[in-house]
Amino acid sequence: RETAERSQTRVRTYLDENRVPYQSFWIDNVIVVPSSTQEVLDGLLVLTEIELLRARRTVGLIEPVDTEPAASGGRAVEPNLTQIGADQVWGLGFDGTGMVVANIDTGVRYTHEILEPHYRGNLGGGVFDHDFNWLSGTDGSAAPVDDHGHGSHTMGTMIGDDGGTNQTGIAPGATWIACDACQSTGCSEASLLTCAQWI
Repeated sequence: RETAERSQTRVRTYLDENRVPYQSFWIDNVIVVPSSTQEVLDGLLVLTEIELLRARRTVGLIEPVDTEPAASGGRAVEPNLTQIGADQVWGLGFDGTGMVVANIDTGVRYTHEILEPHYRGNLGGGVFDHDFNWLSGTDGSAAPVDDHGHGSHTMGTMIGDDGGTNQTGIAPGATWIACDACQSTGCSEASLLTCAQWI
């Protein structure tokens, strides 16, 4: 944080003076500028503390591949879990209990039956507290949502378990938080940095 504060001071001052909107990040010491004039760009080129100027990037989503659950010990455990030996680790008493996991993805549908019991913001009795448990880096949604399904899928792979017959997660004893950085068109660099910095 100190490095970003020190090295970005002149750049932020210059952008402010030219009334150019931007987002400043300490997590990767980056300033994201949505757009500017050629004159502003030329002025940035002479600031020696800038290591690199490049176009903003958007990362694409890779669609998950669904498989049929396989029965194991009276419970439906996804084959990917047995392939990596997760069930053997559970047998040793390690299932993620006491841990908090997070994802940066398309969001999470927190009301999903295999995810809701593990949401850190679930206070019980249908009451939820989303503060410090959820952040939308895309649309400002106050509660966890997933407009694509990808983030719910990956969270299910991380911790999914309905407490009954549906076990999809590697660490079913863990709780989760999430940040939405992606839309169906991909994940913008600014949203990814926002989420990484929040987590």
